[in-house]
Amino acid sequence: MTDNEDTHINRRMEQGMAQMDQLKSQIETLTIQRDSLASVLLDHDRTIQVLEAMKEPSSRMFLLPMGGQVFVKARIEDMDRCIVDQGAGVLLERKIPEAIEQVKERQERIKGAVSGMEKTIQQLISQYQEITSTTQRLYDQQMRSGQGPDQTF
Repeated sequence: MTDNEDTHINRRMEQGMAQMDQLKSQIETLTIQRDSLASVLLDHDRTIQVLEAMKEPSSRMFLLPMGGQVFVKARIEDMDRCIVDQGAGVLLERKIPEAIEQVKERQERIKGAVSGMEKTIQQLISQYQEITSTTQRLYDQQMRSGQGPDQTF
């Protein structure tokens, strides 16, 4: 193998490793975002459960989360309506069935986003594996030619 070929292979290996680092970072970032959205979905599930329970006239007493894993017992007087965040700090009063429907619609949008992230993560993993394979072949080729790291020391 000529010095020019060796330099070319080294450059391609370096590019492959840089691409692998970049893909790994993207995969990690998307995985964190996906997990965060999964947590939001669980929160929406709990919200729907509570709103469904509010439709029952016998259930007026609830544990109200205050934050920091602290709850207070609360009696709800108006079981027909609740306040729903519309985004951008806009809050609107809604009937319970309307609120449930709105939360379910949000869930569907979030599930779509999670699904899209899953597809992207799988594509990135495939790219990562292809680049890893190519970079490994280049390394093996360099080692067979006697130009690898073991020959430089």
